[in-house]
Amino acid sequence: MLGYIVLTLAYSFSFKRVAILDVATIAALFTLRIVMGGVLNDLPLSPWLNSFSAFFFFSLALAKRNVELIRFKAIGNFFKSVFKAIVGVFKAIINSHIGRALIQIAACAAAFPPVSQQPEG
Repeated sequence: MLGYIVLTLAYSFSFKRVAILDVATIAALFTLRIVMGGVLNDLPLSPWLNSFSAFFFFSLALAKRNVELIRFKAIGNFFKSVFKAIVGVFKAIINSHIGRALIQIAACAAAFPPVSQQPEG
């Protein structure tokens, strides 16, 4: 819990100003919420769920940043070439990241068998 608070404060005061670090921090915070929920409710945590959620939230945060850059670019032509380059980089990252995420989903599904629920007692 303390780590979550420290990471949130670090994001609020500095990480959100660094291009990829802000996206990675957002993904880590959402994944930590899932982990903390499992720990607090004494539920087994699946490695597949943890890895899938980290990649999913990272992709989602990248897509959101990409839309923000496109909207900001549409407001005016100020630094048009710079924003065009940044949008191109984010699109390349998103496209390659989605492909890697799909490969990881398939690999995790094959590597981690489902956890069977056995009655206690």
